[in-house]
Amino acid sequence: MPKSWLLTWNPKKTVFPDLSEKSKQTQNSKLVIEDWSWVVQNNRTIQYGDKVFLTRRKDRPGLVGSGIALSQPKEGPHSSDPNKTTNWIAIGWTALVDPDTNSPLLQEELDSGSTSQIHWTTQRSGISIGEDQPGVVDELEKKWHAHLKREFGSFPNLKEQNEKAWKLPLMEDPYQKPPTFKKCEDLLRSDKLELAIECFSERISKGSDNPFTNFLLRGEAYLSNENPSQARKNFNECIRLDPKTPYSLEARARTYSAEKKYDQAIKDCTEAIGLDPKDGLLWCCRGEIYEEKGDSEKAEADYKKARELGCDC
Repeated sequence: MPKSWLLTWNPKKTVFPDLSEKSKQTQNSKLVIEDWSWVVQNNRTIQYGDKVFLTRRKDRPGLVGSGIALSQPKEGPHSSDPNKTTNWIAIGWTALVDPDTNSPLLQEELDSGSTSQIHWTTQRSGISIGEDQPGVVDELEKKWHAHLKREFGSFPNLKEQNEKAWKLPLMEDPYQKPPTFKKCEDLLRSDKLELAIECFSERISKGSDNPFTNFLLRGEAYLSNENPSQARKNFNECIRLDPKTPYSLEARARTYSAEKKYDQAIKDCTEAIGLDPKDGLLWCCRGEIYEEKGDSEKAEADYKKARELGCDC
C-alpha cells in the first residue's frame, strides 16, 4: 500500500518551470515526468510508487499538484548552496494547477472536514500524511478531483492516471552512470517511444559514448512518435557530427516527407545518394518520396535503380 507525502513549494524562492504548459498536459491525460527536481529535505523513506501532493506557500496558498514518486530519495547538490546537499526525488505528476491562471485548492477548504488533520502550514517538504489518519488521503483525493473538474470543466480520472504512473520504471540515480545503450535500444524496439526518448536524452545529457548513434536513434523515436520537427533537430546534430554519413540525410529527408515538404526531402535524398550511390536503400527512399509527391515516372526510375543494386523496394 503506497504511502502519501506532502511537498511544499514557495514561489518566491523557487521557479516551477513551464508550469502552465505542464498543467495543460495533465488536463490532456499526460503524465509530466520531472527527473530529480523536487526536494524532500531529510526524508529518506519515500518509496517508488508513493503518492505525493504539492502545496503552494505564500500568495493564495493551497494544493496545486499531485503525482507519484518515481524514485527513492537521492542525495544531490542543494540548489541554493553548492556546498550543501539535500535529498531529491523524481515525480510523475498526474495533476497540476498553474496559480497564475487557475485557483489552487485553497487553504480554507483544506482546513475543513477530515483533511484539516493534515499540517498544511508546514515549512518542511516531505512530511507524511494520512499514516495515522484513516480516510484522510481518500477524502483529500475526492476534494482535489472535484476542484480540478470545477476549474477545468472536466479532468482525467486520477485513479487511472495513478495506474499509468505506477507502470513507469524506477528512475535511476542521476549521479550514477547513464542507462546502457541496450536499455534505450530495447525501449525503442518495443515501441515505448517516450521512454526511449527519455533514455537516449539521459545518455546525451550525461555525455555517454557514441553521441552520433544516441542522437540518431532519439531522432528515430521522435519520428515514430509523430514529431518530425524534433526528430529533425536530432538528425541535424548527426549531420554536424559526421557530415559524410548518408543515413543522417536520409533520416532528415523522412522528416520533411512526413510534413509533405517533398522538395526538401528529395534534396536530402539526392545528397545522400551522392555520398553513397551504390546503396540501394537510398534510391528506395527517394523513390518513395517521389511516389508520395505524385511523380510516378521518377519514382519508378529510382525503384529500378534500387533493384539493380539488389534492394527490393
